[in-house]
Amino acid sequence: MAWWGKAIGGVLGSMAFGPIGIILGIAIGNMFDKRRASAASGEWNVQERMQTVFFTATFSVLGYIAKVDGHVSPQEVQFADQVMRSMRLDAEMREVAIQLFRQGKKPEFELDPVLEQFNKECRNRKNLKRMFINILLSGALCDGKIDDVENEAIREIAGRIGISNREYAELFNEILGGSQYAHASQPSLSDDYKTLGLSEDADDADVKRAYRRKMNRLHPDKLVSQGLPDEMIEIATEKTKQVRAAYERIRERRKQAQTVH
Repeated sequence: MAWWGKAIGGVLGSMAFGPIGIILGIAIGNMFDKRRASAASGEWNVQERMQTVFFTATFSVLGYIAKVDGHVSPQEVQFADQVMRSMRLDAEMREVAIQLFRQGKKPEFELDPVLEQFNKECRNRKNLKRMFINILLSGALCDGKIDDVENEAIREIAGRIGISNREYAELFNEILGGSQYAHASQPSLSDDYKTLGLSEDADDADVKRAYRRKMNRLHPDKLVSQGLPDEMIEIATEKTKQVRAAYERIRERRKQAQTVH
């Protein structure tokens, strides 16, 4: 969490993060007054800046998506809490994440400038953008379904940060498949293919390519090097486990089918 102290100094000292910095500053409030002077002198680097931007955008936009259908369900609040717990945030960072989520739920929350800055900071870090959308979709699905209004809102967000409709559809299906994998004692073959973003008529070469592509995109070390906060490694790791399990199940079923024939 070394990047966090520098974020406090950078954001509260100069608001160098634009709209995201303002949101973060509001969320933090007076919690970190004692840190301002010491943190403001810290040397900043691109990765630390990106980690702060990702953290701020994730929790504030999760709040926005939770409220986009008109109400926030208990499951959506629990999902945000689950993300915080998986990140193993300390008490102060957890409180900041909660305040960011609350800011995103407010009617006056301005989504457009946040997305514009997020996209500007991410630049060509496509895997990081996919992880961002992945988390938003997971949050929308936490109550068992993704409503049309949620789907449309996240699709628009994806487009604003450079995710094509095809890529979005792939991420959408991946989340549906992964959700079934997580909650079913015996996920279906269809769920496994969704997790890899494939149709069931894909050939063996396509299956292998899809698996390698997914694993490359979700590799925790690569995501962290692009700016994923270290605390979110567990989220990426869990998704790689789902992809690996789906791939192995597809391979096993195909071997069984070849044996029968």
